[in-house]
Amino acid sequence: MPTRPQLSYEAFVAPAAADPAVVGLVLKGSRAHDGMATRHSDHDLYVILADGAATGLTRYAGHRSPELDLVVLSLDVFRAAGGHERYALARARVVLDRLDGGIGRLLADKARPAAEDASARAGTLLDAYANSLHRSVKNDRDGQPLAARLDAADSLGPAGAAVRAGPPAQPLQQVPALGAGPVAAAGLGHGRAAGLRGPHLGHG
Repeated sequence: MPTRPQLSYEAFVAPAAADPAVVGLVLKGSRAHDGMATRHSDHDLYVILADGAATGLTRYAGHRSPELDLVVLSLDVFRAAGGHERYALARARVVLDRLDGGIGRLLADKARPAAEDASARAGTLLDAYANSLHRSVKNDRDGQPLAARLDAADSLGPAGAAVRAGPPAQPLQQVPALGAGPVAAAGLGHGRAAGLRGPHLGHG
């Protein structure tokens, strides 16, 4: 079976930028940030196509190699990207923008989600944080130091995610101070995180 030649970042970007079906190229990950890339870093590149456009570049969808990872998608799909991908794209670099700054504006929008959407996600994450923190405190009370530390460590994931998900005006204020105890979560008004009450937070 013949070996498929490695595709370099430079060798791909040149023809992609010349393809009229491509409206944008976006680089994310360590290569998008000065001083973060190492000799082992690959290029994570989004190839954004005009909606309904036909191009031979679709044959590269899902391409992965030590040098280059490609995501080939339509503008509509790119616009809708959310969750962890939204966070990564908010810090990405625009390589090509054929929409008169439209690709850059989409990235800026991902960096600042609508307050309603951010509040809903932050509430869910704070709920998970409060749940783990409360279990940590109970385990410490009951003489289970290892379990207490594991639950405390488990709380850090949703706590950090809540910082990233919070409304742009005050994201940090929506996460209780780590190590301040479960009482710090009271009064936030986010479901079971408010006052640490609810079916997933026992009182025993």
